[in-house]
Amino acid sequence: AAVLRRVARGDALAQLGCELLAQEELGFGERALEQLAPRAGERVLDVGCGAGTTTQALEAAVGSKGRVVGLDVSRALLELACKRAPANSRIEWLQGDAGRDELPRDFAPC
Repeated sequence: AAVLRRVARGDALAQLGCELLAQEELGFGERALEQLAPRAGERVLDVGCGAGTTTQALEAAVGSKGRVVGLDVSRALLELACKRAPANSRIEWLQGDAGRDELPRDFAPC
């Protein structure tokens, strides 16, 4: 199985397309959050997290007792997500393919 790669805040410039994609995330993410209605203390795996707009909202919803992991295949989008997240964010950013790579143990299917 392929291994997910952790992504940390980097100095690499994300492409302009990543910024545009991040702007498009806003409407979709808001609708998803309304349907999901995350609660404090929950664990959330944001598959296809992109530039992390929705992922950050999820972190706020689950609070300090919850856990949020953002997963995306695009390293450039994940680097942008890391840069956009507050310095005290506890989001774990992973690069990988949810359909192919092994998921974090506490998110693996039963």
